[in-house]
Amino acid sequence: DIGPPCTVAYTLPTKPTTDLFNLTAKNAFFVGITSPSSAVDKVIEGLTLLKEEALRSNPDFLVINTDGWTEEEEAVKYKSHMVESLNPQMVFCIQQGEELAHLMSKLEKFKRTSVESPKVIRQRTHESRRSLRELGYVKYLKNAKVQSFPLNWLKIEEDELFGLNKKYEDNQRILRINMLLGMKPLNILELPDKLHVIIGRNRWINSENMKKVEEYTKKKLVIIRKGEEEGLLTGLYNANKRFLGIGVLKEIDFLRKTLKILTPVSGEVAAVKLGKLKLDKNFKELPVFPEDNDSFKTFKKLF
Repeated sequence: DIGPPCTVAYTLPTKPTTDLFNLTAKNAFFVGITSPSSAVDKVIEGLTLLKEEALRSNPDFLVINTDGWTEEEEAVKYKSHMVESLNPQMVFCIQQGEELAHLMSKLEKFKRTSVESPKVIRQRTHESRRSLRELGYVKYLKNAKVQSFPLNWLKIEEDELFGLNKKYEDNQRILRINMLLGMKPLNILELPDKLHVIIGRNRWINSENMKKVEEYTKKKLVIIRKGEEEGLLTGLYNANKRFLGIGVLKEIDFLRKTLKILTPVSGEVAAVKLGKLKLDKNFKELPVFPEDNDSFKTFKKLF
């Protein structure tokens, strides 16, 4: 509720408020995806870092408002790990019945109490949560403009797609892959079990050549076309690893080696974290992995 969507954030309020959405974040940690189930370690890492930073301001007390994922066994493990990492003085389990009884039993060594959730408060639907996030994108991308960033000025983090900061020492292997492909791609990213090949928007590779590359590398070949990066949510940081704001990736120019990002950030950007979520031109979340959305066919395979 505090900070941009797809982040965890904190603030130091100086007066009462009726809506956390109206508060200005003191700092944030970019997670890059809406569901904590897909970023368990990252969420806990962000919360731990922000807790330590907030405590350095010597607040009267610190309240950590967690997400509502609690119902599955994996959710219980996640929340238990979170509590272990944050080591709070008190855990408040907000419930309307006994739905958190299993979780509370896992937290026996912590002081905890059950709080009844008001019956007038309804659980948010998936659609309502998405609508609230989209209001957040509009808020935190207000007055955004497209800015161009040279890749050699940036540290690219969480890049599981394009290999933008990756340098290959085995040039002979790359030359061999290019020969088997029958073309020189814009870029190649080699992962433990996959080989990502980025090619031009209107280029193609025949199936026989793809099979040859897979046999040579012993890895699954994934073709990514230029343009599929458009709309990817990003987190921008300065040289001191301070969160500056969010942006929307508009283009990766592999020839000029630049990133074009739509963002309101005006400070000097030193690092860009790539998220796993896309926005359209109106800052609406694109449906996740729809069968009829060509721009997401690659993402479906990767995430």
